[in-house]
Amino acid sequence: MLGIRRRHKIDKLDFILAGAQKSGTTALHYFLEKHPRITMGDQQEMHFFDNDEMFSREVDYDLLHRHFPLVGSSTIAGECSPSYLYWKPAAERIWKYNAQIKLLVLLRNPVER
Repeated sequence: MLGIRRRHKIDKLDFILAGAQKSGTTALHYFLEKHPRITMGDQQEMHFFDNDEMFSREVDYDLLHRHFPLVGSSTIAGECSPSYLYWKPAAERIWKYNAQIKLLVLLRNPVER
């Protein structure tokens, strides 16, 4: 069957975008979601990994994954919540979720902010 592409639910995010205020996370999110092989989910700041209530019991990662459409095999998935940079438990939670995840962190000179 030529031309038929299999689509599937994501099982892990490939990258997380975090950053300082006014460092360009919104702009980078905008440009990443325009790429045909990247999905950023249905909202920008999901705040999944900084939600203490979510992690007070066994974590249901489907609550995160349901924000993403079915994807092709060459599509990567990412999430953007700038606050992960500052929320201390978020780093360990992200690592436990996917030790191979890529972290994109945007910074800027705070004096120029």
